Amino acid sequence: YRGTETFTQDNSARRPVSIVDRKVKILLVENAPRWEYKFLQTAFLRDRRVEARFLLAGGDRRALSAGPPFLPAFPATRQELFAYDLLILGDVPAAYIGPERAGWVRDFVREGGSLIVIAGRQNMPAAFHAGPLAEVLPVEFAPGRAVANDLERTHPYLPVLTRAGERSEMLSLAETPEEIARAWQTLPGFHWMFPTSKLRPGATALLVHPRQKAGEQPAPVLASHYYGRGQVLFFATDETWRWRT
Repeated sequence: YRGTETFTQDNSARRPVSIVDRKVKILLVENAPRWEYKFLQTAFLRDRRVEARFLLAGGDRRALSAGPPFLPAFPATRQELFAYDLLILGDVPAAYIGPERAGWVRDFVREGGSLIVIAGRQNMPAAFHAGPLAEVLPVEFAPGRAVANDLERTHPYLPVLTRAGERSEMLSLAETPEEIARAWQTLPGFHWMFPTSKLRPGATALLVHPRQKAGEQPAPVLASHYYGRGQVLFFATDETWRWRT
């Protein structure tokens, strides 16, 4: 079946949703094979519902030229990028994306594509503070890379579900609200988070830090919003691999 349906949330917004009878086409772009990349790669390759392609900006050219599921380079045209349903950007250098392709990413979302951005400790999103990609994100942040002290002993934190997060199907780890709350309390904690200054107007925090603030509000660990006809998710941490089973 292929068609469209309109879903309502809290009777306040209506969004068209396309239903297709084919695999979801995903492009995952990272700079290096960090733990998050390895976790997602394994999950996607196991999932028969998706057709995933993987690209490492700093990877070995010979390995990336071996053929699917790996790509040797970022899509060369807008049309090639727009053939995907979901684009996932990891800790990719701004110089690798470049202003023109950042504009493609913005237009990809504006015209109905989905984007997930996973923060990194070197480039993402700090290197994209200005430009087309920054305006697509559901969060705002100060310029400059978040410098971490590798010798400092960190303390794990458990992200907290917001009310919107409690209603989100993708964050429902059990059947009942009570079981969901217990499931979230049993997850391993995170140790790092990219600092954001605030949510953009219209954006929603789904997971927040239990202590840190972004302005007067809890700092978002996972935030979402619609940009044009597409949806964007921003993960302020690169440690969901700790939840692997």
